[in-house]
Amino acid sequence: MQTEEGVVMEKIFPKDSQNKLLISMAINKLNRKELSVAVGISMPTTRKLLSHEAPIIVSERTYQLVQEWLINNSEGK
Repeated sequence: MQTEEGVVMEKIFPKDSQNKLLISMAINKLNRKELSVAVGISMPTTRKLLSHEAPIIVSERTYQLVQEWLINNSEGK
């Protein structure tokens, strides 16, 4: 996502969000491809979120999509 000045907006994806994503993925019995489709992000981004050491810099849109998915698919629901 770019602003009018052409700057890509980025967010930091923290370790606790990475852990929540991994836990929710396991609870929902999703593989990486299924998670990618469910969240609405690409496979390379999914791989980055799950495999790289957090904190990770991601686009603001990716951050929003993952956070919304986590809210709607948390273990408490």
